[in-house]
Amino acid sequence: IEAAWDSYLNVLEANPLAVKSVTAGVILGAADLSGQAIQQVMAAKDDQDSDVTAVKSDGGIDIARFLRFAFFGLILQAPWNHFYYLFLDGVLPPTPDPFTLTTGIKVFIDQFIQAPIFTVIIFAFLGTLEGKSKDEIKKQLDDDYVDTMLANW
Repeated sequence: IEAAWDSYLNVLEANPLAVKSVTAGVILGAADLSGQAIQQVMAAKDDQDSDVTAVKSDGGIDIARFLRFAFFGLILQAPWNHFYYLFLDGVLPPTPDPFTLTTGIKVFIDQFIQAPIFTVIIFAFLGTLEGKSKDEIKKQLDDDYVDTMLANW
């Protein structure tokens, strides 16, 4: 395992954006598959606990959703973070001690400037991949943006 990790780190150093993009695509795709599995387990438990029989989907994996999240990680999330953190570190270089005013400022910028902007981009990107209209994406933002940001914080 150590040799595989060392190889990964060498490739990451040689091709950081490509490796980060593939890694993010794999992780976000896997995270969505895990989320779908958890949703199915919870739905099955709810069905067992309820006297009401609800019509459910076939319980299979939503491959299109999985692919959207993997594509999002590959094409948008990794490149955005790669260049955003390069820029932020260029403006505010990292400090040896993580508990500094510089770190606090970077966290503030990340959470209260970058995250709100990127969250809108996420909604628009995924909504577009789902085939939603601009009005549907705007409605989803109106309905979910505040709760999403609060959960992020």
